[in-house]
Amino acid sequence: MGMNEISVHKLQIYRPNFFSPALNHAINSTYRQKVRAKSAFTLLELLLTIALVGIILGVSIPSLNRSIKNTKFRSFVDKTYLFLDYAKNHAVLKSVILQMRFDQEENQIFLEERETKQRVLRTVKIPEKMSFEIKEEEINFYPDGTLQKFEIIIYDEDDDSNRRIKISSKGFDGKIVVNREE
Repeated sequence: MGMNEISVHKLQIYRPNFFSPALNHAINSTYRQKVRAKSAFTLLELLLTIALVGIILGVSIPSLNRSIKNTKFRSFVDKTYLFLDYAKNHAVLKSVILQMRFDQEENQIFLEERETKQRVLRTVKIPEKMSFEIKEEEINFYPDGTLQKFEIIIYDEDDDSNRRIKISSKGFDGKIVVNREE
């Protein structure tokens, strides 16, 4: 080999065999079993892991159910608000007086033209366990952008917190306001 060439050799560790080959084999296999045993999970470790996962799920599932209920409730409030805003804009765009009505049998809110009683395509389905209070039988939306004074209170029948949302309008300014009622 010249000076610029590099030589790579495998290093071998010298381990003297003090014991017979059969005893050496037994020692090596026992060592391998110990190493294998250390790399596996014990039954106790698996049971503890399962117990921890169970506790975490037990704590988080009620919170998850509450979050789903809150999302459904908020979604219904948002749909109702957007429906009212749509009715106001549609009345201006078509230059007609629209009425928003509540159909208790079909459990929905719908729009119709006041003169022709023809329904406008949009409706809002009221989810189960959702309720609302309203004094007016219908709400009128006028072509000039104003609307009849109204107050709708929406609540979830299953909600223990008695949370209520109020959607209202003073009428003359055409503003629709959403407030949390205490």
